[in-house]
Amino acid sequence: MKHTSVSCCVALLFMAFSMAPSADTESASSNRPLFPIAAEHKIPDPRGTFEAIRSLILERYYTDAITEEDLYWAAIQGMLRHISPPQDPERATVWPPEQYARILNTLKGVQTSAGIKSAYTQEDGSLTVTDVIPGSPADGVVQPLDRILRINGEKLLNKPVTELDGLLNGAPGTRIVLTLVRDIQLLDVALTLTEFKANNVEIAMLPRETGYALVKKISQGVSKELHAAIVPLQDRGVKKLIIDLRDNSGGVFNEGMKLAELFLENKETVLHTLQRGDRVQTFVSGNDAPMSFDLVIIVNKKTASSSEIFAGALQANRRARLVGTPTFGKAIVEKTFTLENQFRVKFIVGAMYRPGGKSWQGKGLRPDFVVEEDAKRLAKIARLPIEDRLRNDRQLNAAWQLLQ
Repeated sequence: MKHTSVSCCVALLFMAFSMAPSADTESASSNRPLFPIAAEHKIPDPRGTFEAIRSLILERYYTDAITEEDLYWAAIQGMLRHISPPQDPERATVWPPEQYARILNTLKGVQTSAGIKSAYTQEDGSLTVTDVIPGSPADGVVQPLDRILRINGEKLLNKPVTELDGLLNGAPGTRIVLTLVRDIQLLDVALTLTEFKANNVEIAMLPRETGYALVKKISQGVSKELHAAIVPLQDRGVKKLIIDLRDNSGGVFNEGMKLAELFLENKETVLHTLQRGDRVQTFVSGNDAPMSFDLVIIVNKKTASSSEIFAGALQANRRARLVGTPTFGKAIVEKTFTLENQFRVKFIVGAMYRPGGKSWQGKGLRPDFVVEEDAKRLAKIARLPIEDRLRNDRQLNAAWQLLQ
């Protein structure tokens, strides 16, 4: 992947924006924040006010169970929530060293977890299983549509997502017990956490010489995985390809661009970014021999971040049509910093814009063909043979019909 220097790309970037203005689109011509971050109230002597409130709590709060360390931790969490998007308040975060080690392994495609993907229901505090990762501890034990009510006897109501993730992750050998409902049965199932390599690319053939590639996560090296998986299709003369990015929450920033580069001509724009000080970068493809499939990409509201980089670049360059529902809308660049105590803190350091200059932050990418599909229905048919899924999955069928 090449990226042009700021001095040679700014003029081109502004030219694109001035030629295609949009009333509801933020562009890199202005460093206005993508969402409100200013405090509602101006506070005289803010540092002194903070210290006064901290002291009062430590002196007068009704129980002495709260410590100074607790208050500093809460203040850190509050700062990070304040600079996060309103619809994603835990986007900026801080990790203890052992938790960050698990994050790194996940980005590399290696996990030590139960291997469960789920959706949280706020009303009753339950997790509905949407997928079970093959080869994981949950494979063959937990099923899609199982509803998890407790983990190790703990109720899940009002627990933040990070805490729920923590309950389903841990060191190898950790034993967890899930209390779940399956149909009308109440079951307790025990799992022992082990380290496993997640397979993030699955390939299948559909009728009429149409290839199908499911990309589950944008982990390190996934662009090489996809390339290796579809080269045999190209060698066989397959010219039509569906790439399924549904429920793909993204991952490694550079891998999203490398995926797009597989299909984009040399010097075609992949992405623009804007960072502090109005510093603009334009990333372009360096591929002299891109893959030449007729492409359709399936997306939904859980397609996010690096997946949106990939899908948005191909859509903007007219290399692929999108089918499904609008994506999540995460058009921000994040960076992780290491503190002296080895804790890691992550927050937004830039904004992303598509090749035409549009931001998709908060709005998502809009498909060329909007096709609705029920998530619970999809979970039921996810493990069917590919021919049956083609008949029953409206979005997959629409993508296939579009290529015929």
